[in-house]
Parts: sequence; structure tokens; C-alpha cells
Amino acid sequence: MPVFAAPGNHELNLKADSKSCPKAIDGPDPSGNLLRFWTTSMGQPFGVFRYGNSAFLAVNTDDVVPAGVKLPKCEYNGYVGPDQLAALEATLAGQDPAGTKPAYVITGGAGAPLTRKATLATGGYHHYLVVRVEGAKVTAMVVKVE
Repeated sequence: MPVFAAPGNHELNLKADSKSCPKAIDGPDPSGNLLRFWTTSMGQPFGVFRYGNSAFLAVNTDDVVPAGVKLPKCEYNGYVGPDQLAALEATLAGQDPAGTKPAYVITGGAGAPLTRKATLATGGYHHYLVVRVEGAKVTAMVVKVE
């Protein structure tokens, strides 16, 4: 069973400065050290693999922000760099040769609530996704981590 780990919006971030940004949860790591550690220990932080008739894309929303790119102060919401965007565009460009509408399953926030108000009832729990590809049928199931 293929397993691919992609960092999300917390794994490669630094804790935000609570004095200057009291509502911010985290901010980018301008050094790139966290991304280098991830790549060394876990492998590529983004990528595409195919299984059957399906393409699985893993996007790293915490790419290193290049010098010169300005982000809104105290409102960091992730960054996807040009290498990832090019790979994503190339993959999606070839997905619909017959003119059919592809199905997309998008998941995120598997390891942490997206807001401080997230609860078990609103879907704020640790989970992973199991995707089954059986011919033309693709199903996805959310599995709660106990």
C-alpha cells in the first residue's frame, strides 16, 4: 500500500511572535532548516504518484518563502512555491483527455484543528484518509486516529 507523507500548515513553521502577532498561530521559517530536515528524514515534501486510473497529489503548503516575496504581517497562510505549482499544473493538464469530468478528493488539516473552535463534533480531530481505487470507482474514507 503506497503511503506518502506531506507536510501541512504546521510541520515546517516557526511559532509566531505572540507579542507582535497575538492572534497568529505560526509563521514561515525563512532559514529553510525545517524543510531541509523534513526532506532528509521523510523525503520529498510534495509530489505526484499514480495508482490505477488515479493521480494523487501531495502539496506542501509551507514551502520556503523566497527573499523578496512579501507576506502580510501576522497573516501567514502558507506558501506554495513555483516548482510545486509547475508540477501541479503539468499533472492536472493531462487529466481530462476524453472530456470527462474528473472527480477530486481534497483533504487537509489531518493533524490539527484548523481553528481554535474546532471540536470533535465539527470534524476537528486527528485523522488520515484511505483511498480505494477499483477500476473506475474511487472511494475515500476518513479514519479517526484513536
